[in-house]
Amino acid sequence: MLDYKILQAKPLIDLPYDFEGTKTTRCKDLLSNVLRFDKISIENCRFVTVTKDYIARPDLISLAVYGTDKYADILCKLNNVSNPFELNEGMIIFVPDIANLNNIVVTGKKSSTIDENDYISKSGLKTNQKAKNESRSPAQQTIGESTFIIDRTNNIVFY
Repeated sequence: MLDYKILQAKPLIDLPYDFEGTKTTRCKDLLSNVLRFDKISIENCRFVTVTKDYIARPDLISLAVYGTDKYADILCKLNNVSNPFELNEGMIIFVPDIANLNNIVVTGKKSSTIDENDYISKSGLKTNQKAKNESRSPAQQTIGESTFIIDRTNNIVFY
């Protein structure tokens, strides 16, 4: 069961799920930012090398270090690991002490990307979906998005 700290801190929101906007469903706002990286103190933190027993298992690293697997998602987030299968033998990961972990998780607020008009309209097109006449690829960044930066001079994408 996913019972991670970050997921617990995400706020619940009510979103319409029918075309008329009359029925709602309660769900977690996964876009809400609940981590405060500015609250991390480098004191009492350490770096750990991933061994073969911990390949693709941030839950086991959390269990070994903190005595619970509930901090696996935070360890991944702190180390820029978006997919647990990216954890490979020999990787060095940043492991803060337990006090730091409890300080950086805050209760989330509704994300700014979700508003009252951000649901499936009568036409069936969500307000943030790609229109059929758009020529961009589904993964291509749109104006105003800041998930990554494209340096066209050097042909580099920064995440």
